Amino acid sequence: TKTGQPPKKRGKGKKAANTSNSKDPNGPKRVFVCPHCQRSYDWNYNLNRHLKYECGKENAFMCSKCGRRFPHKQNCVYHLKRKHKIICETIDQYVSAGLVVFQGNPQAGLSAATGHLPHLVPATHQG
Repeated sequence: TKTGQPPKKRGKGKKAANTSNSKDPNGPKRVFVCPHCQRSYDWNYNLNRHLKYECGKENAFMCSKCGRRFPHKQNCVYHLKRKHKIICETIDQYVSAGLVVFQGNPQAGLSAATGHLPHLVPATHQG
């Protein structure tokens, strides 16, 4: 850090300071701010993810061991590893074992467990 200046804070709860588009590496950095809760992000991708999964929404993934809820499946997996010392090889193994439980409203056409489009099975015609 520069002498006489406090270190820059990053991550959750960071407030927007400057939103310049300057390409100068020493110039101000562009910040993306949520229009609803004023949380800010360094990348537009992260703001879009916040708007889609977090802002104004109930946390959708629950730890089956203690009931704690998380906005993202990966956050719940990290929790299971750290707090409950449960290690699986893949994220999907946590879901299939019932350790990560989806509690939110699934998006239209997406699988609640994986967040991916389901495999479509053609309907059989009767008659």
